Amino acid sequence: MSSTSLDRAYTPSPEVMVRVVGEESVVLDMASGRYLGMNEVATRVWQVLAAGKAPESAITTLLDEFEVDEATLRSHVESFVEELLGLGLVA
Repeated sequence: MSSTSLDRAYTPSPEVMVRVVGEESVVLDMASGRYLGMNEVATRVWQVLAAGKAPESAITTLLDEFEVDEATLRSHVESFVEELLGLGLVA
């Protein structure tokens, strides 16, 4: 298990821009030039996080919206948050 907390809110970095195209999106860090393409599920996780909610809220929300088991979703959300942190897209 990683040290990423699913119970705390992560805030998008101030230099981040998001562009939604259909059900997918791209997050761009204007300061570093790094970007991340996000599929429909990752986009929904991002939207929940950007609304000031913790990843645990994203899990609850997405369980209602997508056909996925909780353990798989929990693992993917945790990995995604770790990736966002590693890229400096959230703090």
